[in-house]
Amino acid sequence: ENASYIFNLPTDDVTKEQRYLGKVTVHGAWRDMQGARLSDSLMKDGYIRTPTECQADINAYRKRVTGIEDYFRWCRRQVIEHHYAENSWGRRLYFTYDRFGDEVYRRVYSYYPQSEIADWMNQLGLVPFWWYIQDLAAREGQPVGAINVHAHDALVFSAKPQYAYDLTKFLVTSLEQARQLYGVSLSIPCEIKLGTSWKGDVSWKRLPSQAVFEKAVHGLKH
Repeated sequence: ENASYIFNLPTDDVTKEQRYLGKVTVHGAWRDMQGARLSDSLMKDGYIRTPTECQADINAYRKRVTGIEDYFRWCRRQVIEHHYAENSWGRRLYFTYDRFGDEVYRRVYSYYPQSEIADWMNQLGLVPFWWYIQDLAAREGQPVGAINVHAHDALVFSAKPQYAYDLTKFLVTSLEQARQLYGVSLSIPCEIKLGTSWKGDVSWKRLPSQAVFEKAVHGLKH
């Protein structure tokens, strides 16, 4: 949908490349990134777009989506008044001796979304999921799975096939529970990848039924 705003296309016509470019543009727009810097960042990933094109993409998104300037003003006020930024979990990033300017403010703009998702994954994902694995293993009298990688907004784990669905369902249910974020109840839907490698062989936007999930598990090449 965001890419459709930026490239002025129907949502169904957005290509995979445009979806990626739209995602990066949105991230940049919410961090007050300018076209030259976005162009340089995209070039490192192998995408060639001029600073003028990138600035036009940012402008198109910001014209469609309201509230970005209000967010920037709110962030600046927080750090000017308190000399720290504090997210909804109570985590603080201090700017005690920093000279305030655009670079500091951009760090604050980035801090809120980055820290929120990291703490969400820690508090509603990593910690309760680790304990669930330990409790299930104790009940079953054998190892059932293990956490492999905590990758900021993703949690990668391995599991014995007979326990894979129960572990996945617990993690998804825990991560998708709603939280009050600055007076608004929000929930983040989880995508699921299943496979024998990081890339995954099967993926779902939402957790499927147990029958569908287990059919995919048993269809993997182990």
